[in-house]
Amino acid sequence: LFFLSTIINVNYNKYLNEFFKLKNIDIYGLKIEDKKKVLNEIIVLKYKNIFLVNNIKISNILNKFEKFESYKIQKIFPNKLKIYINETKYIARTVRNGKEFIVGQNKKFINIKNFNYDLDLPIIFGEFPIDSFIALQKNLREINLDQIKINEYYYFKSGRWDLKFQNK
Repeated sequence: LFFLSTIINVNYNKYLNEFFKLKNIDIYGLKIEDKKKVLNEIIVLKYKNIFLVNNIKISNILNKFEKFESYKIQKIFPNKLKIYINETKYIARTVRNGKEFIVGQNKKFINIKNFNYDLDLPIIFGEFPIDSFIALQKNLREINLDQIKINEYYYFKSGRWDLKFQNK
């Protein structure tokens, strides 16, 4: 009896481990190129027990990407993971330490090398705190100023912002 129950338990454990292995990872809301980049990073979780894959591990991987505004992780039992990702809105370009960046609505500087397409965005001059620029954007929206007509932003160490419009 002991011998038979042990064999059955081992086989049952193997079956359960195989049944709950993460086999499918679906990503929604991204272009094919970005989807491939995310899948290459998150592939380390594939074939692990879905109960042992926690959202913190997945979040740590997704937070590496500057382009993401938000994401939602959904486990579909027994073996599927769905990730819904929203890309951030790009609001300006700037130069920091000799490198060009895009400023995202998510308060991150995104390296322009990550883009394969040209974005027509206003340029920010000066070493500015990103929270200050986001607050400026919010204030401009509240007073209904058409931000599309702004070509350049200038930030001064005193905290002052100057705006250069299309009509100069």
